Amino acid sequence: MTTHKGLIFVHIPKTAGSTIHGVIAREYWSHKHLKASKIPSKEAFKELPQEERYRYTANAEHIDVSVIPFIRPGLPIITFLRDPSRRVISGYEFIYNFKWHKFHKKMLEHRYSLYDFLDGKYMKNYDNGQVRFLSGSIDKEFGTINETDLELAKHNLDHLITAFGITERFDESILHFSEILNWKTPLYTKINANKNKGYSSEHYELDAKTLAKINECNYYDEQLYQYALEKFDAIIRSKGERFTHELAEFKKKNQRHPFFFKLKDYVLRVRYQYITLRRR
Repeated sequence: MTTHKGLIFVHIPKTAGSTIHGVIAREYWSHKHLKASKIPSKEAFKELPQEERYRYTANAEHIDVSVIPFIRPGLPIITFLRDPSRRVISGYEFIYNFKWHKFHKKMLEHRYSLYDFLDGKYMKNYDNGQVRFLSGSIDKEFGTINETDLELAKHNLDHLITAFGITERFDESILHFSEILNWKTPLYTKINANKNKGYSSEHYELDAKTLAKINECNYYDEQLYQYALEKFDAIIRSKGERFTHELAEFKKKNQRHPFFFKLKDYVLRVRYQYITLRRR
């Protein structure tokens, strides 16, 4: 059986991290996983004795890069980036649909539109959230992310992150991770937390004012995403025709994803969702 020394997954909310969670759980089943049920906040984790912190050699929680120096050194680090507009819309719908989310009750009571949600500056994660996670600026006030944070996020993407994926190109990303990290069974079951819920962008239109607000709140995220997309394109091109053929085979194989893995991924997903929802 393939053995891994561990993994740090910088899980930026609403970038398909929940889907990859099943793969991580299977590949790193023998590792001690950092979980929100035991470590309620990154501050609490940082305060633990080094010996205890270093016991955690696998992570799929919503941690930003500022936590990495407190985890056992030498572990590979991965992350996903997503089209900023899609990420914000997905996050808004997620909060609106899931009663366990800490902001859900207020969202329903006031019937906030997506514009209201962003204009009210209620959650920093939807103000250039990807730059926040990759620069370690997650706690900065809403609207204060700047060029310095963007450049730091780019630097970390280039020099700190072992490999990154693009949510809109999920299969390519998983196969890329598999090659670098020597994953044995990277098959997955796609998880869409908003699917079949009552409130989604399929049921409302995004007017010009809302789209402008989304762009305003994700100005630096959009630049980071385009930067990552260009780098990812170059990485995939460098792999040549071999990767193209392997990708086609992977997609076929994943369509035949055994029922056992689908069931296991579902159980892992449900458990993970209940543990982490209140932290988003």
